[in-house]
Amino acid sequence: MRRVSGRLLPPLRWHGFAAALWLGGLVAWAPLPVQAQTTDPSATYQVTFEGTWTTAATPGGVPGSAHFTTLIGATHNDSVTFWEAGGTATQGIESVAEIGGTSTFKSEINASAHAYRVAFFNPGSNVNQVSSLRLLNDGGAVARVSVTGTDDRGAASDEVRLTVAAEGVRTVTAAQLEAGAPGLSGALGDGAGKWRLLVRSDRPIRAMSLLESPAGHLTNLSTAPEGRD
Repeated sequence: MRRVSGRLLPPLRWHGFAAALWLGGLVAWAPLPVQAQTTDPSATYQVTFEGTWTTAATPGGVPGSAHFTTLIGATHNDSVTFWEAGGTATQGIESVAEIGGTSTFKSEINASAHAYRVAFFNPGSNVNQVSSLRLLNDGGAVARVSVTGTDDRGAASDEVRLTVAAEGVRTVTAAQLEAGAPGLSGALGDGAGKWRLLVRSDRPIRAMSLLESPAGHLTNLSTAPEGRD
């Protein structure tokens, strides 16, 4: 099952590319097969839209000014998931599903170009090995960052949003991410065991996972941004 705005929807299986269309609050996801790319890592998609809707399809009526919304879509990979079976859809997917809006989803797609995965992040309750997330913005504009987590049981967290000033550095501890803190919008909440974090930014940044020992020694557990070697 999949969840959009708190409602469970029937399971949907697809591979590769999904295109979203909206009419009167209904979403249609069109699965498009993709051939394996053996030498070229890129893929080309061709989408054909045929509008066959009639009033008979929605006998209960439709909202005023019902229309097909702008076609929009994206691909998933290990670091970017806009919706999945049993999970909670992003605000962008929710907007497409409920009112046909695409601007939020477009922003999420653009932000996904700068995604970073933290494979190991201790919970805030571990005061002997304290995990912190350090974000470095070398650019000349403010970076808007979101952080989500998955705990050891595979449960997804709520989203944390924050900003990093131009040419600035910001560090937040696991306890602050879980419980909230000044300058943070939202909180991960209480998870089971350790976290795996996904950090997204609308601008290029550097994300460092730091582990502090009781003696105050810092270990950098960072890995390269997703999609890079």
